[in-house]
Amino acid sequence: MLVFEDVTRRFGRATALEGVTLAFDAKTTTALLGPNGSGKTTLLRLAAALDRPSRGAVRLDGRDLREDAASRARIGYAGHDAALYDALTALENVAFRAKLLGRNRAGAEAASALDLAGFPARGRDLAAGALSRGQRQRVALARAFVGEPDIVLLDEPHAGLDEDGAAALDRALAGLAARGATVLVATHDAPRLGALVDRAVALERGRVARDEPRRNAP
Repeated sequence: MLVFEDVTRRFGRATALEGVTLAFDAKTTTALLGPNGSGKTTLLRLAAALDRPSRGAVRLDGRDLREDAASRARIGYAGHDAALYDALTALENVAFRAKLLGRNRAGAEAASALDLAGFPARGRDLAAGALSRGQRQRVALARAFVGEPDIVLLDEPHAGLDEDGAAALDRALAGLAARGATVLVATHDAPRLGALVDRAVALERGRVARDEPRRNAP
């Protein structure tokens, strides 16, 4: 279980999150909703251990993410910026992530992750710097999927994808929850996720404004 315990994150005088307490179970997909500046990206970065709370803690199965490297290795994250190594190919970018996770068959696992993200076999040997925005997004998603992470954190994952890419992502999301992963998706397009989402958490000015089962939402 991924748990936020009274988490506040401040940047100087600005407060991005204030007193957030949430728990996310395995085998569930949660949509994080809210306007720009509401705290969605900050929440995901804290869950990915890319940022540190100003107050409170983020824990995975009771262990503080900032203090436990093994817990951090169980997390896959794709943010706004694909953050690829432009000189590496699409396949090499994902394989590098697999190697960092200590996977024995990094190339094969990278290929499987690219399949899951809907990246066709053609083009995987192109340098990332030569890829289109949609292709880069698929590589970033594949990197988040590699190694079968227990926690998958996606920030506006449909952005830049064509319809084929979006459909592949939707299938991937369904598969992730089915195999037991905890999935958090920050989105401005909740209808796009539809029945893929079990829960909706809406943020406003860094606070939880609404938390409800998505399928029962009005």
